[in-house]
Amino acid sequence: METTEPKPVGQATIQLVSETAVEIASVGFIARDVFDAGLAELSALCAANPKVTCLMWTTSELDGYEPGNTARALKWLSQHAQIRRAAVVTRSQAVASLVHIGRVMIPGLETRAFRIRAEALEWFATPFTGRPRTRSGRFKAA
Repeated sequence: METTEPKPVGQATIQLVSETAVEIASVGFIARDVFDAGLAELSALCAANPKVTCLMWTTSELDGYEPGNTARALKWLSQHAQIRRAAVVTRSQAVASLVHIGRVMIPGLETRAFRIRAEALEWFATPFTGRPRTRSGRFKAA
């Protein structure tokens, strides 16, 4: 019987990169508990910084993640209407294509994928298009 080695635990680092932008950088394999801890830290940072309107997800050093993490990220974004722009910095076409899901599932959210972090930061500095987002009622408590 073949045994598989457990994937090494990755890490997610959350930091404020400007008055209006926050970054979550994922390194290694992001397990569910690491991802959930990162989202909790991200929520606290956004609550403490109400001017934050942009989220940059840097995945250039990402080795993999649990499949449900994408759905959890979309749920988090739908609940945080203060985020009007989301950028994914990646070298993976598969990860870059996830921005289209966010664009469709979360009306009013501007999303783009970038290969270079500096380009995402430049985009954050440009004027918003469209109307401000409103909080989704999709995930209200029963």
